[in-house]
Amino acid sequence: MALDEPKTEDSVFDVGGCKFLLAPDVTEVVRQMGGVQVDYVDEPQRKGYTIQVVDRNCGGCECGS
Repeated sequence: MALDEPKTEDSVFDVGGCKFLLAPDVTEVVRQMGGVQVDYVDEPQRKGYTIQVVDRNCGGCECGS
């Protein structure tokens, strides 16, 4: 994950008022896998956003972060 300026070939997704930009190669992987889940964690040992790829090929499990 990185902060960057949008490029014309990027896919733009607006989810709940937050815009996400994905490069074309990443967009295709996310579509094939089944999507991503963005969450915010506020725990004593960790705090911040998590991004997980939802893999529909393994019964909807969440893979990666």
